[in-house]
Amino acid sequence: MTRAGSQPEWVDAEAASRALAAERDEVDAEAGERRRADAARVTVSDRLAAAVGQQLSVGLLGGHRASGQLRDCGEDWLWLTSGQRDLVVRIRACLTVDGLAEPAGAVTAPGPGPSGAGPGHPLRSLMRARQPVAALLVDGRRLTGTLVQVGADAVDLVAHPVDRRPRPTDSVTTVAWSGLSALGAP
Repeated sequence: MTRAGSQPEWVDAEAASRALAAERDEVDAEAGERRRADAARVTVSDRLAAAVGQQLSVGLLGGHRASGQLRDCGEDWLWLTSGQRDLVVRIRACLTVDGLAEPAGAVTAPGPGPSGAGPGHPLRSLMRARQPVAALLVDGRRLTGTLVQVGADAVDLVAHPVDRRPRPTDSVTTVAWSGLSALGAP
């Protein structure tokens, strides 16, 4: 029942419902904007850190392609394994990454975090194995040989074909970390 000169109760309820819906829309829009802002701060390194253990395929500078299970990563490198083969890849040399489970906007919680160490750990593992490796360079070249030294910003590679052991007459090539796309089993 309405009093003379007043509006029916359903009009007040409808206005309250519209006000509540507008408030929900505003909160949803603000939450969406926060999600987009958070996603804008997520780096490839962050996404890779959350993907440790996943199978990935990366397209590299120079037209190379590498794939395997992501074993570990740091701020500027990742370590892929495929069977008995290890490959250390510079993130800056990655043009594409296939296999990350969530798009950047869906990252809601940080993963385990990138390894605090540099790429020296997996590179020294490759060096200790004394197995031939292939160095994929950012300019598209491919060098093969055996790692003999891992420095802070370069590796020394005794250059030789992968089907034979190194010889004392083989030359040593120093490859700067910035010149590598990836390094691992041929």
